[in-house]
Amino acid sequence: MSDKKTGRRRILREFTITEISAVDRPAQQMARMVLMKRGEDESSFQTRVSEVAKRHGCSRMAAMRKARVEYPDEFEEYQAEGAVSSRLVVKREALPGAAKAKREFDRAVSELVSSAGISRTAAMSRVRRERPDLYEALQMTG
Repeated sequence: MSDKKTGRRRILREFTITEISAVDRPAQQMARMVLMKRGEDESSFQTRVSEVAKRHGCSRMAAMRKARVEYPDEFEEYQAEGAVSSRLVVKREALPGAAKAKREFDRAVSELVSSAGISRTAAMSRVRRERPDLYEALQMTG
């Protein structure tokens, strides 16, 4: 959307959509949308995020950042339930069996680089295909 007088773009941040229709001539050609589904029950962390948003009068994204700091235990549970944060990285080495799985996968990649004379990236792809057991063990640790 843009303001007709100034030509400046307006961004709608908080609203409720009740219906979406596919059309051949959209009113907002540059508009983009993202749809997400969630269960009916909010986690305790999501409830905390809503409380923080109301208390500080901020967007949900800003409230989530604040709630992560204010309620670390609820945030940890939220992640354990399957909600993933793109900014929070769990160190692979901290997980059980991670070091061994990484060592075995890396050893297989290094051997292939030496024996076949290919790049490390190509060797990783090949080990993934030819040794799914090593790749799966690596994935199970992180």
